[in-house]
Amino acid sequence: MSDLEESFQELDCDFQKFYQSDELSEFAESSYPILESLKSSSKHYSDEEFIAQGGEKKIFKVKDTQADRFIALARPLDSAEPQQIESFLREARISSFLQHPNILSVYEMSLDQEGEPFFTMELMKGESLLSILNKIKDNDAQSIEKYPLPKRIDIFQKICSALSYAHSKNILHLDIKPANIQVGEHGEVLLCDWGLAKIMKNFEKQNSQAIDLSQISPDPLLLNEHTLVGQIKGTPGFMSPEQINHQEELSPASDIYALGSLLYSLLTHKNAFDGSHQDILTRTLEAPPLAPSVKCSHKVPRALEAICLKAMSLIPTDRYAQLADLEKDLELYQQGYPVKAQKARLSLYLSSWFKRHKKTVGLSSFFLLLISAIIFLSFKEIQEERNEAISEKVRAEENLRLFRQEQAIAEKNRQLYEQENNLNTVQADYFYETINNLYELDNYTDATKRIKAINKHLEREKDPKRLEKIFAYKAGLYFVLQDYSQCLETLKKIDISKYGKLKSLYDISHNFAPRLNKNSRLSGEDLEQLALRFPNHITSMLYYTYYYHTMMGPRKPEENLKTVKVLLNRINLLTSKTDRPITLTKSLDASYQLDLSHHKYSHLAMPIPVNRRQRNLLLGLNVNKLDLSYSKFNDGTQLIGYNLDELHIRGIHKVNNLRLLTTGKIKMIYHNLELSDQDLAELYPKTQFLRIQD
Repeated sequence: MSDLEESFQELDCDFQKFYQSDELSEFAESSYPILESLKSSSKHYSDEEFIAQGGEKKIFKVKDTQADRFIALARPLDSAEPQQIESFLREARISSFLQHPNILSVYEMSLDQEGEPFFTMELMKGESLLSILNKIKDNDAQSIEKYPLPKRIDIFQKICSALSYAHSKNILHLDIKPANIQVGEHGEVLLCDWGLAKIMKNFEKQNSQAIDLSQISPDPLLLNEHTLVGQIKGTPGFMSPEQINHQEELSPASDIYALGSLLYSLLTHKNAFDGSHQDILTRTLEAPPLAPSVKCSHKVPRALEAICLKAMSLIPTDRYAQLADLEKDLELYQQGYPVKAQKARLSLYLSSWFKRHKKTVGLSSFFLLLISAIIFLSFKEIQEERNEAISEKVRAEENLRLFRQEQAIAEKNRQLYEQENNLNTVQADYFYETINNLYELDNYTDATKRIKAINKHLEREKDPKRLEKIFAYKAGLYFVLQDYSQCLETLKKIDISKYGKLKSLYDISHNFAPRLNKNSRLSGEDLEQLALRFPNHITSMLYYTYYYHTMMGPRKPEENLKTVKVLLNRINLLTSKTDRPITLTKSLDASYQLDLSHHKYSHLAMPIPVNRRQRNLLLGLNVNKLDLSYSKFNDGTQLIGYNLDELHIRGIHKVNNLRLLTTGKIKMIYHNLELSDQDLAELYPKTQFLRIQD
């Protein structure tokens, strides 16, 4: 409930008591309660309550007992200094001259019973623009919704209107900032605090709108001498450069600069300059602020940005000549036109025209598209009917052609069917012959692919004898892949008693199937046992087993070493156990060195038809250094494609196909070959030879 409503309720109670009274004397005394209250009032202002303090004054909320309302009462902070009192009264006097809806009204200016000056003014309910901007900056949803950009620009326009009025009275405010602007609960906007206001020296008395202060003071400009006490008269960030350095006469351009800074805050929710007061003053004198669109993350209208930056130009003459020009630019912006501060090109005028006539352009475009669509559809319909007629004719001719073609195709398919039957018979014969040859030659290369091919062929193979041979070969393929369970399942489809080879596969698969690890592979020790126990009449299948074993994935070289020794003995027709061991040494750099010196090994590759490098037994040991000194090694084909850092062949005076070792894949060869060092260097320049004496 407002103070005014409370006052009227009290009066209503008085009226009720008056009409309920039965005594004539009481009737006579209370017939005019308002008049009686004025007569009985001994004190003009009561219920004094402190509100705030700022500038050179303290503000109180008081009750005006005569008008029966609450108003604001201002007192000077320190009445001991005449200059401060005069500055305080000066603000009241200037404010009282300015009668504008957006300028705070001063009611009375006087001395109290103690002789202290005061003045009363309108009690504004609401909050300062500074408080509103701080809430928006802190993402207060209610403030953001209540004060969108159009509402903030409306507030700015009202301040411009108030200031334009003051300028018409030859008065400058010189302290325009969000803290000095009050926004009421119902949208009222008031420009407050005229403590730094200045009367322009070049005002014309003949101007009927200007204030003639000669009636108040012998020298009206004397009021300009009584300002706030302090070195800087204004607020850093909202003061124009000429207001800081005092090198130029203050003019409306100074207030226009402050308005530009105020607009900057309304657009960005931030001050135009950051830092200490001294930093802000220095930057104000040196350069204009960053563009608002650069300072903030949200979108800023280009027109408002141009208005802001023009108003904040360093040189006064570069700003708006008068506030009316700034207000015209604001009106242009709100009407959707380019503002003069933008120095707009034709493209901007066209863009703004489209925005202003969005509905008209939209409707015109819609009807244009509609008419175009109707014309297009009509033309399309006519074209479709014409095309349909042509298509019918073509379709009839095509049907006749297709009928004749189908007859020809049917005849051709009949012939192809007969040929396919003959071809299937030929293909089946060829496939069986291929499988039979591979089985007889113990060739188990491409095991996985051949298993798939066999499975596909088995769908149409019906001959029992052929099936038996195909199953025998398929079992061997499963065996070399260490898929012993499938090998056993396949062998169960054959009478293995007729084949000693298959009987051996069955026994080995049965014994080693339980030894497979979780990866369905034999361990290094189990593979060595398999190699030791493997029958000689199917030795080639052992080589294929090791070949696929090394191809299935990486293993530690040490795990394959014993198996390699067994296989080397088999390839070189030596006994399974020799007196001299072979050693594999791991160096600090994780490389491996294999010592086969003084062994009777002349062959290092498995005798199976696979890639020369892949059939080398040493491939699974990842050897970087190989010592074959004083061994039976004498043929370079045994190390084709092998990469070595070092090869030792001391005690071997001649190596056949030596050129195969000098392609650059073997970096260093330690030797005492019969060829001279000069011959070696000329014949094999890609390899480095180092002669070692016995």
